[in-house]
Amino acid sequence: MRTVTIILTDAPYGTDRPYNALRLAAALQQGQAPARVRVFLMCDAVGVGLRGQSAPNEDLNLGWRLEGLIAKGAEVAVCGLCAETRGLAGAAWIEGVRMGSMPELACWVAESDSVLTF
Repeated sequence: MRTVTIILTDAPYGTDRPYNALRLAAALQQGQAPARVRVFLMCDAVGVGLRGQSAPNEDLNLGWRLEGLIAKGAEVAVCGLCAETRGLAGAAWIEGVRMGSMPELACWVAESDSVLTF
């Protein structure tokens, strides 16, 4: 099975990048040759992993999309340093989202067949 790592850096709801990255991740999980998906949230994208997001509908809710990916086996990590510098180290994360680190991301990148950055 192919492994795809997706690195998100944009703030949730500020641009369409996080939304499209999560849509792509779902498509990769559901394709004819499903991929193992890993999502690393860093910079302002750490907010994508926060619990309690509100959007006009479920389709646009990034938290709901992330929960769906996790339910289908995606690994999701938040850059611990990025969260800490934004005052979010003790935040309420979506179930299945965990703190990660740059060394962990380096391992994910080295082990992946493809790495995409949004």
